[in-house]
Amino acid sequence: MGKMLEQPMVTQDDSVVPLDALLGDGFAVIGLNCQPDEELHLNDRKALDRFDAKRIVITTESDREADGCDTEKVLLAFCQAER
Repeated sequence: MGKMLEQPMVTQDDSVVPLDALLGDGFAVIGLNCQPDEELHLNDRKALDRFDAKRIVITTESDREADGCDTEKVLLAFCQAER
């Protein structure tokens, strides 16, 4: 069963924005401290491609290579609670 995630604020290009603003419209797969495609099976990636799902990298520490940073660790806490 899915669980509601509170709207975290993330840092993107020296600005703090809601995660939804970073994700934009449509489907997105979030990799927390990882590249999402590296964690997904090929068939799952193909299925996501049919939906034009974006792959977003969110880190818990500042990283210019990432799409955003979970500075308040909201996503991290959510993911740890779901394990």
